[in-house]
Amino acid sequence: MSKITKIPRAFTVGGLLVILSAVASAAVDLAWFEAQAGPRIKLEWRTGSEIDLSGFFVRRCEKPGRKSPEEYGRIEVEEKSGKRTLYISPGPDAVAGSFYERWDPDVAPGKTYYYLLEVVDNQNHSDFHGPIKAVCTRKNPRH
Repeated sequence: MSKITKIPRAFTVGGLLVILSAVASAAVDLAWFEAQAGPRIKLEWRTGSEIDLSGFFVRRCEKPGRKSPEEYGRIEVEEKSGKRTLYISPGPDAVAGSFYERWDPDVAPGKTYYYLLEVVDNQNHSDFHGPIKAVCTRKNPRH
């Protein structure tokens, strides 16, 4: 799903009000977003650019067919270091984009999970990508 924001411009010509509308795209050009099954579900995404990006949140739901982002709760995800975070900061290169890799450690064997990626721009507007799904395959060895 893509968020489109209209930016109106108005001026007068010969006493007539003229309104032009330009279209601005979301803060991120998302190349892909995927989930990989395992004892912890691995979430990966790649951006092509990140102009005007504030950051990301991962949202999860356990019920299939949910369309509304409000039906998905924001979750803490784990970095490679093991540190858990709710908010994910932008990568180092806003023009070239970045690769992201996080894990959902709070999953149960045999359960299916559905994920949305929430992209937040610097004006605090959100854009949502997904849903994608993955099944936890076995007990997490970290717990």
